[in-house]
Amino acid sequence: MRRAVLADVGGMRSRRPTFTNTFLLFALVAVVLTLALASSSAAGPCKSNKRTCDTSPPSTPTVLTASGQTQSSITLSWAASTDNAAVTGYDLFLGGVKIGTTANTGYTFSGLSCATSSTFAVDAYDVAGNRSAQASLTASTASCSTTATVGTSLPAPLAPSLGTTFFVATTGSDANPGTSSLPWRSIQKALNTLQAGQTALVLAGTYMENLVFTRAGTASAPITVAANPGDTVVLHAATASSNGVDWYPVQIAGSYFRLHGFVIENGLGTSDANVYLWGGANHVELSGNEIRYGQDQGVFADNTTGYLDLLANKIHDNGKNHVSGQHQSHGVYLEGGNDLLANNQIYNHPYGFGVQVYPANHDTAIVNNTIASAAHSPIVVGGSGGVYNITIRNNVLYTGDYGVDHDACPTGSVAVDHNVIYAYVVAPINPGCSTIDTSGGNTLADPMFVDYPNRDLHVQSGSQAVDHANAPWSETSDYAGLARPEGAGPDIGAFERF
Repeated sequence: MRRAVLADVGGMRSRRPTFTNTFLLFALVAVVLTLALASSSAAGPCKSNKRTCDTSPPSTPTVLTASGQTQSSITLSWAASTDNAAVTGYDLFLGGVKIGTTANTGYTFSGLSCATSSTFAVDAYDVAGNRSAQASLTASTASCSTTATVGTSLPAPLAPSLGTTFFVATTGSDANPGTSSLPWRSIQKALNTLQAGQTALVLAGTYMENLVFTRAGTASAPITVAANPGDTVVLHAATASSNGVDWYPVQIAGSYFRLHGFVIENGLGTSDANVYLWGGANHVELSGNEIRYGQDQGVFADNTTGYLDLLANKIHDNGKNHVSGQHQSHGVYLEGGNDLLANNQIYNHPYGFGVQVYPANHDTAIVNNTIASAAHSPIVVGGSGGVYNITIRNNVLYTGDYGVDHDACPTGSVAVDHNVIYAYVVAPINPGCSTIDTSGGNTLADPMFVDYPNRDLHVQSGSQAVDHANAPWSETSDYAGLARPEGAGPDIGAFERF
């Protein structure tokens, strides 16, 4: 037998390791390391000192809810899961297929087909990769016939005026015949002269008059007074007398009348209004006006009025020069009934509400408005005189104590739904009134204005207002005249998407 080679090491004889023994030693070490790494990877992140691993999954998401259904999207929301360490996020599934991930407790599924039922699911996962069971529900997108149903629940608009057209200009004379070449000088001349079906167009300029309309058109032939298209026409109250009398730029006590396209401003007096409706005024349309800078109310309609349509107006900054001891000053104050307030921008009322429906009103619809920056709340309803059958729907209600407040509880039904309500101080709806019905649901989310500080109240494309209006209660066009809907459904607020 061959002897092993011996050598002296430090005065002692030892055996030299052979190549074969060295190879076996390294192979053994490699196997041990491989097994250790595999074990560590399978167990997930573990504590190095105690070798304990997180294997506990998060809790299953609860209170799973589908909302905001349009023809092409559904929003899923849920209550947050809990975990012994921390929930990292949620995976979303459509028909069993993962289609997204979010760290939030809500997700909008888009690109869906109209009138289609689908199964939506969500699960939660933590940092160790542990995953909860799925929570799921089945929901359907909106009907494919939204466009055909837009506006079907709203009253018919005032008919057009198709008779003779007259003209008013700052260079005219009330002795003239009111033609385009020989116009009248004052708007009051037009208000005193026009017959049913006739129109007066007012050319550019500032008219310092306290206007009063008491005439009557008819249902098929209303009277129209309008700013000449493309012209800026300002209606300004005449100078107030020294005895403190209130001066109104416009008073309306007639019927079947349209006032369109003016800048109406600077009502004077602690109980004034830029537009004051009284004396049984009915079937009156205020449209496309800018109503601003009144010392008290923007628009006031007393309890003798009815069938008033306030459409696509910009009503702002009323309560100007408010004095100590003066009562509240609102953008719009309605006491009558059967009114329609739609597509208006109403903002900057530092001494009152955006819209006050008090102490009596009935059968009124407040839809597709954007109301912001009021001292108290965007809308207040209720009062001892009887407030009932009010619909508050498809509005953006921004800032204030509540989105919708109440004085005394309304005496009958007030439906408050399909609104986007945000930046309230106390609650979206003042609770405690069984007559206020919110069962149709409201969205509590940032409306995503384009430029709120400068009062550009268009909403951006990612807003929850987009496509989410109730179609039958939506106007067929927006504040700027853009047709609704622009997308799968009409948008909430005064504007279609930016």
